Amino acid sequence: MSRPSPPFVRPHAKDPHMPRIQPAGLPLHLTQEVTDALNAGHPVVALESQALAHNLPASERMDAALRLEDAVRSGGAVPAMIAVEEGHLVVGMTQALTERLVSTPEIPRISGKDLPLALAQNGTGVTTLSACLLAAEAARIPFLVSADIATAHRRPGPEGEVSCDVLQLTRSRVAVVCPGTKSISPSVRYLQRHGVPVFSHGFDGFPSSSCSSRPTPIPYRLDDAMLVGRAIEAHWALGNRSCVLITTPVVKRDSGAGSDGRSEADDALRFAAKNGIRIDALTSYLVRLVQRPEEECSGADDVPALVSAAEVGGRLAATHAGNKQKSQTIE
Repeated sequence: MSRPSPPFVRPHAKDPHMPRIQPAGLPLHLTQEVTDALNAGHPVVALESQALAHNLPASERMDAALRLEDAVRSGGAVPAMIAVEEGHLVVGMTQALTERLVSTPEIPRISGKDLPLALAQNGTGVTTLSACLLAAEAARIPFLVSADIATAHRRPGPEGEVSCDVLQLTRSRVAVVCPGTKSISPSVRYLQRHGVPVFSHGFDGFPSSSCSSRPTPIPYRLDDAMLVGRAIEAHWALGNRSCVLITTPVVKRDSGAGSDGRSEADDALRFAAKNGIRIDALTSYLVRLVQRPEEECSGADDVPALVSAAEVGGRLAATHAGNKQKSQTIE
């Protein structure tokens, strides 16, 4: 599948038709589509490009990228996938760049802590959540869809070791929509302790993006898209410099397994019956299968979850942009 590549635009502060969004010294490049949308006050949703380096065959990565962008558009917003190309922070990618990143083996993954050096050394790579948060805030894109919110390592202690991505959520004014977390309790506790509002949208709890974990209860659920936008604006109007984290479940049409692992358990039971696994060995077999380590999950397991979150992110961004335009008209 191919699409025409939109041209890149480098915003310039002296051009009245371009948004004043480029901090001095930051090589920020936007596509014309993203620039036009921002100028007109239309909704834009930032996307991580690390999905292009996902645990998927190269032939499937391009399709995954297109599915993400299509999901954002179906929600009513303009997608802006973020990457680093030859020392430039790219917001909205051309098809040529997407194909280059997809086809490059072992493409570097650039986080927020890596970003200054990557820009200084004319590096190229895909971006993780923390780098995307920095780019989205610099471009004044209020919504971002992330594949996952996770701590870097599990270690003894109440929070474990906090990743650069989780830490950046406490520092950037961007609303992040995600399908879940691989290290649910430590991440959510850390974020709430550091003033990041966390609430679910269309689901009673924080869904897990791992293969089998059950959702973690969250005290706040907001299903009204207009209310979500008002909560986001109120959080920032109070002077907070942190993100707002919005979690959403995978819609059933895209989900291969329920959040409680029932689908996998049913498959395991059928497999056990077919292969003559004894009753006394069945329980341990099911536990090993349904609670398999996250690193054994295929990359394909995460794509439907991310596509679902991208559609929700597009819808929330569209409602948020519409409300802001209405309020500005009234004023």
